[in-house]
Amino acid sequence: MGRIVILVGSMRKGGNTDLLAQAFAEGAGKNNTVETVSVADYKVNPCVGCNSCFTREGNCCFQKDDMAEIYKKLEIADMVVIASPVYFYGISAELKAIIDRLHTPMRNKFRVKKLALLLVGAATLPELFDAIKLQYQLVLNFFHLEDAGMVLVRGVKGMGDIKGRKELEEAYNLGTSINDKRPRITRQVKETGSELELLKHLDRLHTTELGVVRIKRNLSLDTEDVLGWCKEKIALDYAIITRSGKNWYVNVDNFVITVNVHSYTIITAHKEKRRGKD
Repeated sequence: MGRIVILVGSMRKGGNTDLLAQAFAEGAGKNNTVETVSVADYKVNPCVGCNSCFTREGNCCFQKDDMAEIYKKLEIADMVVIASPVYFYGISAELKAIIDRLHTPMRNKFRVKKLALLLVGAATLPELFDAIKLQYQLVLNFFHLEDAGMVLVRGVKGMGDIKGRKELEEAYNLGTSINDKRPRITRQVKETGSELELLKHLDRLHTTELGVVRIKRNLSLDTEDVLGWCKEKIALDYAIITRSGKNWYVNVDNFVITVNVHSYTIITAHKEKRRGKD
């Protein structure tokens, strides 16, 4: 069971975005703990770009608003869902303020592994959500997060227009797909054997100073706890572990972590090479 936080960016209570988020929450709640954070309930000021959080004790923002409470919720979340109305090819201003306030070292404490996207717009243009989808993909790439999926709804404007739409069922089904409680071990290894030893002895994993530098450089990681980050990735349900010679290779989130079989040293990690043409 995971912990999911849904950030709802609509100021309109009971509106179309709310209903879409509720459908996802109902499905996800079957296997997870779900909490909805609505911008209508919190007062969050925009980031002013002062960077004082980088030097302040605890990396706290100098602004005294409700973002402090949201930080606490995100710090213990395994997954975040972004749900927003689309007024002018972007997410709502209130939700953008929350996201911008994540420009802080405090996010290094977060354990978020997955991200999902729920969008609602009045227009029917095919390119309506393109700008947001691009930003979403950049966030996935930068933080090496798993894309849990997205539900995009066009052509809904009036209060409750989304009712009866198939996208509500899609959001519900997306929610039920999160942490479906299938046995983790059968998904993590390609074959039984010594690969299982890595999962049994995650506590023995370690790395070197050179390894830390190499991994951070190769993956552009924004964290000081490289060892903890690697352990979490290796333990993910969808990670694939194989052994070749003296090393284990863990394929997860489009990169590969290399671990020495005998010493349990994390040697390096690199982005997975794509074969062929895009």
